Amino acid sequence: MRAAKVSALSKQLQLSMNEKKKLQASIKKIQSELEKQLKQNIQIKKRQISMSARDMAAANELQTNQTRYKELEVELINTRKQLSKEVSNSQQREEKIRRLMEKCKRYEEDLETMRKEQIECRKVTNESLYKPSIKSLEHQRSELMGVINKQTRLIDILKQQCLHAQAASRLACYEREFMTQRT
Repeated sequence: MRAAKVSALSKQLQLSMNEKKKLQASIKKIQSELEKQLKQNIQIKKRQISMSARDMAAANELQTNQTRYKELEVELINTRKQLSKEVSNSQQREEKIRRLMEKCKRYEEDLETMRKEQIECRKVTNESLYKPSIKSLEHQRSELMGVINKQTRLIDILKQQCLHAQAASRLACYEREFMTQRT
C-alpha cells in the first residue's frame, strides 16, 4: 500500500515535471516569436525611413507588429510568473508529503516497537500484574493508528489539491490560448 502511494506520488511528480517542461518549451517558443517580431520591426523601421507617403500600409504593419510584440512580452512575463509559482507550489507540496511520510514512518516504527514490548511483557511477567499498562499501551496504539489514518487522509487531500492546481493551471493556459486566438 505504501509502495502504491509512493508510486502515485512519483507519478504526480513526473506529471509536474512534464508540465514544467511544456511551460519552458512555450517560453522558448514565445521568446523566438518575440525575436522574430523584433527583427521584423527593425526591418520595417529601416524600410519606413526610405519609403514615401504611398507606403502607409507598411507603417500599419509595423504598428501591428509592435502591438503583437508587446502582447507577446506580456504573455512571456505571465508565463514565467506562472511557471515560478507552479515550481514553488510543487516544491512545497513535495516537502509536505515528504514530512508526512516521515511522520508516518516514525509512527509505524513506534507502533512496531510497542508491539514488540507488549509481547516481551507477556512472556516475562504475569499478565494480571500488567493489565493496566497493557491497556494504556493498547490505548496508545489505537491513538497512533488514528494519527496514521489522519496522516494518510492529509496526504490524499494534498494529492487532490495538487491535481486541482494542475487542472487550474492548464485551464488558464487554454484560456490564454483561446484569448490570443480570438484577437
